[in-house]
Amino acid sequence: MLASGQLIAPFKARFPTSEAFYLVYSPHSTVNPDAVSFAAWLIEEARAARSHD
Repeated sequence: MLASGQLIAPFKARFPTSEAFYLVYSPHSTVNPDAVSFAAWLIEEARAARSHD
């Protein structure tokens, strides 16, 4: 889904926010390649949102 530009919401609840992105992980854990792709996407989205402000 990430590759196609779609993202699946893990929960039904949605909470609007303005400029709040948090990405937390342990640097000592094995990271799933899908998680790495998601993190890269999230960082890019945050940069794009910041550039529009």
